[in-house]
Amino acid sequence: MKYSDCHKLIHLGCNDNTDVNFEIEIKKNLFYPLLLLAASIGDSEVIELLLENKTIDINRKEKTSLVNAFWVAAFYGRGNAMNQLASANANVL
Repeated sequence: MKYSDCHKLIHLGCNDNTDVNFEIEIKKNLFYPLLLLAASIGDSEVIELLLENKTIDINRKEKTSLVNAFWVAAFYGRGNAMNQLASANANVL
């Protein structure tokens, strides 16, 4: 699945109760939770939509590096994404 599909998934059926904590395979055997993927490229629109969802696990960690979306955004220098996540009470420590 490609990242452009994230927008389609969000707009095709993501409501407040849709579980958005699924993972997307970004290359063979490498899976990222949707929020971490959005944070890695700094997609503020997708981050905003995900943060509005009641099921989102804002501190969910990527399985191999054990970092959350805030730290992924920091690693890639995505300041706006960091601000969005920090404002939503993501763990920044």
